[in-house]
Amino acid sequence: MATLWMEFGQDFQLTANGGLAMASGWDETRQAIERIALTNPASPGILPDCMWAPKFGLGLPRQVGQPINQALITAAISEATRRAPGVDTTSAPTIVVAENADHTFSCEVTVPLANGTRKTTTIQVS
Repeated sequence: MATLWMEFGQDFQLTANGGLAMASGWDETRQAIERIALTNPASPGILPDCMWAPKFGLGLPRQVGQPINQALITAAISEATRRAPGVDTTSAPTIVVAENADHTFSCEVTVPLANGTRKTTTIQVS
């Protein structure tokens, strides 16, 4: 199954004939993980990033500037991988969190896929 090509923070991509580009395979999985992890849901007094689905997302950008909470970040990324298409949910992802000098952080995530392979992506949280 394919979904719209949606790199987080970018606009839709067009095909050569002017249609909307689709993502499948690892690209679809990677984009879903990033979107789930980086979208801020509604919380008391704070509007959600996606007004059509106010409970969607795990809100990792809200952790920027806070002391790194490895357990919270790892749990959020693990949850994002479980929700993404094409992931082997019987195996845990490998997650390495690194704080950047500007108090943002990055997460290197190695994801077990349903096809028996593992793929890695780096999520920049700022």
